[in-house]
Amino acid sequence: MTPLLPDPYLRNQSHVRFTSGLYPSIAYSNVVSIPLFGPAITVRKTADAAQAELGSTIVYRVAVANDGNAPADVALYDPLPAGTSVVSNSVLLDGVPLPGADPPSGIPLGSLAPGGRVAVSFQLVVIAIPESRTIANRARAEFSFATPEGRISRGEAESNEVTVQVIGIKVSASIRTRWSQTFAGDVVYYDLVVMNEGAGPVSGVNVVVSLPQGLTFLAGSVTVDDVRAPGAVPASGIAVGTIAAGGSAVVTFAGQVGDLPDGSVLQVNALVFYSTSGEIDSTGTNTASVVVVKPEATLTMTASPDQAAPGDPITYTLVAYNASRIAIEATLQDLLPAGLIFVAGSVTVAGIPAAYASPGTGVPLGTISPDGRVVVAFQARVPPLASGDGQLPEYTNQAQLIYAFRLNDGRAVRAVAVSDTVITRVVSPFIAVGVKGDPSEVYPGDDIVYRAEVTNKGNVAASVFLEGLVPAGTRLAGFGIQVDGAPTAILLDGSAALGALEPDQSKRIGYRVTVPEDTMLESVEGFLTARYTFALNGREHAGTSKSNEYSVSVEGIEE
Repeated sequence: MTPLLPDPYLRNQSHVRFTSGLYPSIAYSNVVSIPLFGPAITVRKTADAAQAELGSTIVYRVAVANDGNAPADVALYDPLPAGTSVVSNSVLLDGVPLPGADPPSGIPLGSLAPGGRVAVSFQLVVIAIPESRTIANRARAEFSFATPEGRISRGEAESNEVTVQVIGIKVSASIRTRWSQTFAGDVVYYDLVVMNEGAGPVSGVNVVVSLPQGLTFLAGSVTVDDVRAPGAVPASGIAVGTIAAGGSAVVTFAGQVGDLPDGSVLQVNALVFYSTSGEIDSTGTNTASVVVVKPEATLTMTASPDQAAPGDPITYTLVAYNASRIAIEATLQDLLPAGLIFVAGSVTVAGIPAAYASPGTGVPLGTISPDGRVVVAFQARVPPLASGDGQLPEYTNQAQLIYAFRLNDGRAVRAVAVSDTVITRVVSPFIAVGVKGDPSEVYPGDDIVYRAEVTNKGNVAASVFLEGLVPAGTRLAGFGIQVDGAPTAILLDGSAALGALEPDQSKRIGYRVTVPEDTMLESVEGFLTARYTFALNGREHAGTSKSNEYSVSVEGIEE
């Protein structure tokens, strides 16, 4: 410790100069010593930085010492320099926080004993650039003490002045997206703000942005302060020009999202280049992130049976599965192949009947939670065979799941998942019957020769019976009915069993009938009917086919 005075006493002595004769001389008095009593307060201030810029924090440290011989009550004051503000609750006294302490209002240090020292620190933040481009201030300690006589004496001590140079250029930039979630095909818009918080203008401002893989720049989307810049490309630099002191510029651009996996994060930041006093400098932005949301919904379909006869129902079972991490709202739609007939009231959703639902107009499935499944079933009936060339159809069916998901910004997005394809083959005989009577004109007592052909144009064998062989008002003649040249008995019901008829197999039938002498018929008319049965899926099916109609005129009938 260095005392205020080398000797803690105030000493005084007088002297007298005189001349005696020719000789000058001096006479000294006795020495009077008065002891010195009181504190000797010193204040020393330092800063942690010689330079600062707008937004910087400066840490000041103040050391207060009592080099005197008496204790003193001390309070430390530090007025705020222009352009600064105290960081709340930053004051420390010997490393201990002093909540609520405010240097301009005074920091009580308590009693400081002789030889005692305390350390005070606090922080200021630069909130404006002063015209002088410097932040200069000094601390002041105010103290009081009691003399031995009981008098209260007061005093103050100032610290050295601390000067921090303030950099006059302050350019900052920030970037943000207009939403934090996106999806494949979405257009993401970015807003980038460049601010000149310095004391002078900056020129040649240029914004360079490199977009990540999976985000493609949308040509023509750049604007600078709401003015379109159709030729600007972020990767090559977007020219902003000059920004005045305290001014700002807003740059916007957009990118289109590619087909990225769910959960992919698109991160975008930028570099802003600018010039001051011929020097080029740059500053970076924060990173703007957007997360790709890609729900994975699937739809599987099965059909039972895979072979069906005309009139049979086909049961379609579909499973909608949400494989993603967010819920979806889904509707199932199946337009059904042409010709199939939806069975009304057959729809079930998760095993619960949906009586009025129709797959053609859409079956609402409601909300499917992540990893959730919904099973839908319904029936469609195969129509009866139409007359024609015997071509049997195959019904190829495919359904779709129309679903929507909602992003955290409230936007709803629609997507479609298509099921696998299922094929149901129609299996049936297709029995074609043709008949002709000869001659076309007869007289009573004459015979009519009939020739018929029965062909299975279908794709499965059938057991066939031929009916309507003997027309009303006639009788079977000759040797009965011949099937492919072999005699065949006629049954009691007037039909003939043709046996099994394989696909693409034909049988020829021939027989004769006699027109009675006493007939009153003016013509013999009729047709043949083929009645057939076949088995499919463990069940017997039956059907009929009708031949063409024939007519043979009977002549010689007297009115």
